[in-house]
Amino acid sequence: MILSNVVVRGLSVGLVVVALAGCDSCIDEQVQRVASPDDTLEAVHIERNCHTTVPIVHGVYVVPKGQSPTAKQEVFNGDRTEGIVLRWSTPRDLAIEYTGGRVWRFTSYWWSADVLSPTDEVRITERRR
Repeated sequence: MILSNVVVRGLSVGLVVVALAGCDSCIDEQVQRVASPDDTLEAVHIERNCHTTVPIVHGVYVVPKGQSPTAKQEVFNGDRTEGIVLRWSTPRDLAIEYTGGRVWRFTSYWWSADVLSPTDEVRITERRR
């Protein structure tokens, strides 16, 4: 009886380890990429789906044209934020619009020495519809 309890516990621990090992299998999908009017920057919307009981996370990044987003370039992050629309009104003004959801991170400006002068920045607004 003691041996079978040890075997059952060992199998249970093994199943938990296997289940947790699959938790890092998130998929990032680029939903949209919108160029600024002067064609030097892009706003990029990425959906992160981890196939678990947590909602899909939406991230918006500002990047130099053609570059891949990095965590440092994230300007908006939230879940349950559906219908995200990215709109540039000028080369330095970006609006992020969405329906519902929870916003975890938002910054109202973005700057990069690689693209912009020291006195220039991208102004960002977010609006829930």
